[in-house]
Amino acid sequence: QFGGLASFLAGAYTDPKWLVTFAGHHVEDLHAALAAHGIIYETRQQWEFPPPELGATAGRINSQVVAVLGSIVLFGIAEIVLLAGTAFAVGTRRQVQQLGLLRAVGGDETEVRRVVLAQGLLLGAVGAVLGVVLGVATVFFSRPVLEQVSDTAFGRLDGRPAQILAVALVGVVAGLLAAVVPARTSARMSVLDMLRSRFQVDAGVVRVPAWAWGALIVGPIVVVLSAYGWHHALGGGGAAGGSASIGDLARVFTSSSSDGRWTVAISLGAAIALAGILRSCPALLTRLGRLAHRFPLSLRLATRDAARHRHRTAPAAAAVATVVAGAVLVLFVASSTDIRGRETYQPTTPVGTGWLTTGPRMSMDQALALVRKQIGIRTVGTYTNLTAPSNSQFSRLGARFVGCPPQADCLDESVAIGTPALVDIVAGRHVPGAAQVLASGGAVVLSSGLAHAGHVQIDRAYGRHHLHYASTSLAALDVAHVPAYAETPHVVVSAQTAAAQGWRTLGNSAILVPAHLPNDAEFQRVQASLGQEAALGFEHGYQGRLGLVLLALIGAAAIATLAGTSIAVALAMAESRADMATLAAVGASPSRRRVHAMAQAFTVGGLGSVLGLGLGSLVGIALLQGSTSYPFTVPFRWLALLIVSAPVLSVLVAGAVTRGRVDLTRRIA
Repeated sequence: QFGGLASFLAGAYTDPKWLVTFAGHHVEDLHAALAAHGIIYETRQQWEFPPPELGATAGRINSQVVAVLGSIVLFGIAEIVLLAGTAFAVGTRRQVQQLGLLRAVGGDETEVRRVVLAQGLLLGAVGAVLGVVLGVATVFFSRPVLEQVSDTAFGRLDGRPAQILAVALVGVVAGLLAAVVPARTSARMSVLDMLRSRFQVDAGVVRVPAWAWGALIVGPIVVVLSAYGWHHALGGGGAAGGSASIGDLARVFTSSSSDGRWTVAISLGAAIALAGILRSCPALLTRLGRLAHRFPLSLRLATRDAARHRHRTAPAAAAVATVVAGAVLVLFVASSTDIRGRETYQPTTPVGTGWLTTGPRMSMDQALALVRKQIGIRTVGTYTNLTAPSNSQFSRLGARFVGCPPQADCLDESVAIGTPALVDIVAGRHVPGAAQVLASGGAVVLSSGLAHAGHVQIDRAYGRHHLHYASTSLAALDVAHVPAYAETPHVVVSAQTAAAQGWRTLGNSAILVPAHLPNDAEFQRVQASLGQEAALGFEHGYQGRLGLVLLALIGAAAIATLAGTSIAVALAMAESRADMATLAAVGASPSRRRVHAMAQAFTVGGLGSVLGLGLGSLVGIALLQGSTSYPFTVPFRWLALLIVSAPVLSVLVAGAVTRGRVDLTRRIA
């Protein structure tokens, strides 16, 4: 049983699809019976519950996508571990007396390590549970906003327990790893130092281990060589596949999966370089502290404090570096994808126009009257698609491309009955002689490669296994410099010519120039007035959209950068209460503490942003240079905005949440 939707589709497109309901047939028997006639169908059961053999071949993830997401996930996990490690380092210092009492009553170094690691495991488990709950709630409540931003309708929520448990396990492991270094540091302290809360401070130059220097050298070399090998493995140019837009990260790298070894090598090189950067942060802070005498007072105090308390500032700066590196990589990918989308974008109709298709229950005149009443129409050109006269599904009609072999199947099936007004709209200018050519039985060609020596060859291809052709040559007016549009005919003939050849008509369509391009509300009103029997669309040109993956990554980068600097500043302020009380006692103004907090945020955020810019640019440039399918670009403006906004935002937040006055830690009666 075929409904109105099936009739509409059959009349609107030359390659129709139907929604069919049937009874009295088994799925297997009906499938075999229809396949014998060349008809393939898909059932709702296959969509909702795909068979194992279909699931084994479908959904294959491209290795380049895995490399991009893998690098960003690596940065994210490192950022979580570093921030949690910073908090544990400060927390362990604040409870070092309790740990010293444990040692004093007979506990050994192993017991101290176990206590700190147990805290990390417990906090990691609590954080993982809260993260899963908040994540599910965020998806549930923000679903309407996400659908509107991404212009995508979601399906039902489908959370797989194994995947959710895996994500939670990552949080637990991150909490455990964050407690490893504080546990080892606390266990190495003497009992007397622990009871007195006395920490050894090394104000000298911190040496970078040899392996860290090696990682800083080997990591970039691996990244560069991998990009070079990937580029030349593609022959210096990749095949651009598929349509690209800023809304889908999975379309960024579309080369074959055999090149996965190069992308894995790039991710490995990035991990090695990241390890070197993390280990060299304490040495960088020490050298920065030696230059503090050139800075203003607040920045001088903050820089020297950061160098003196490297146990908290070094991991915080490294955490900011990792998240900024991920954000930089996202910017490279998004910028390249946007350029690729603009270059490969194929408009449906000329920009500023619209297309209208009607079904059998509504005439074109009725539909145009409704559109004209709602938004107004300046010019309209109608057309009717043509197909071969035979009722067989194996018979097609199309214009043959110039240079096509005689028996090759290379037909442009976009042939239609049209008017001179349609020709002018598609061409974007008045085409002299179009009316005369159509009236004389000729054709107007609106696509390159179809006309030759003033004629166009229109073939009827028929036959199921061996194609046969019946050709018709028409005098052609070749209109040059017409872009390829998806919803406009490429060859236009008159109704008299189509009737003389016996070609069949399919549906009624129109290209219209509205009085103004409607906004979303106006478009919805027009479409509602047309109902189910007409389809309407307008061409606004390329509209770059941020996909859900990119939106999530950019949002996570902004939140993590702010969280990293905020946590570092909060921990610094907690540890520097005595210093701030001393400054207040010697006459420092109440706002000095706030300015000091802002300088702390600038030190941590600035150093982390610079390091992250270098690492993220290295990986982003390597991925774009290796995968030649997409253009190489450096988003200078976005990178500058990121590097400037990250420290500035952290400084403003630190100044806003820090109190100016501080209570004295000790009083003498």
